[in-house]
This record gives sequence, structure tokens and C-alpha cells, in this order.
Amino acid sequence: MNVDFLKDVALAVAQEQYLETVMKMIVEGINEKPDVALVRLWILESEDNSTECHLRPEAPNQTRCLHLVASAGHPLNQQEDWSRLDGAFGRFPLGVGKIGLIGQSGESILIPDLRVDQRWVVRPQWVKEQAIRSFAGHPLKSKGSSRGTWSVQSNATY
Repeated sequence: MNVDFLKDVALAVAQEQYLETVMKMIVEGINEKPDVALVRLWILESEDNSTECHLRPEAPNQTRCLHLVASAGHPLNQQEDWSRLDGAFGRFPLGVGKIGLIGQSGESILIPDLRVDQRWVVRPQWVKEQAIRSFAGHPLKSKGSSRGTWSVQSNATY
């Protein structure tokens, strides 16, 4: 993936004052690339004992959770709304799933071809229906600490 387009996104968000708007602009800017199917951004929140998190029973530490704060995508079936922030993947406890693992470890995960490597695929039928080919997830860090996670799911392989 050519990442030169990130300069344009960075210039656009530099003029914005509100964090919520900035996060939305970032995912929408990345989502404009033709091979991007879905891009999401989660922010780490502490003191989170929410019973709304469907992965809470799997959480090793039930006080820290990543919350989905921005999402954009192009569903092939046009019936799903990938900008929604609620739903099954709206929260990830640290250490749970690939998003939670990225948030906990501070390390990126790249799966160049999901047709070959399906160990992290939670919904294989959805991946097939939406022609998702690859996944890239990266930590958001500030002052050496993980503050969140962002991911891109693509229709292309890397």
C-alpha cells in the first residue's frame, strides 16, 4: 500500500480543534484509498468495568478496554453500516483478540493474505462475503505508552 496519501490526511486534520472530529477525519481519509475496505480506530480508556463489552469474560484485566471511536468502510452488500461505533467489535479488553493484543503489546500485526492465514479471523464467512484479503493493525502510542489501536482491512493482499 502506498502511504503517500497520509500527508494529505495529516494536513487536513492539523487544522481541526476537536479530537473526535480529527479521529473521524483520519479514518475517512484512509478509507478513500481504493483498496481499503474498512478502517477503524480504538482508544484506550481506563476504569472501564462496562458490562456492555461482549468480550469482558475473556478479559484478563477488566479495568482497561479499547473503545471504537471512529470507523469507515465500503461494505460490498451495501446493507451494513461500517461507520457505526456500537456492535460486537466496539470494545476490546486489553490482550483480547488481535486489536486487544496490539493495544497491550504495542506491536503491529500484519496479515498479508487472510485466505492463507486465518488464525485471527473471527468471522470467516464475513471475510469471504466482503472479499477482505489483508489486515494491518498498529498501536497508537504517546510518550512510550499504548493509547489505542487502529486497523485497516483491505481488498488487496500485501
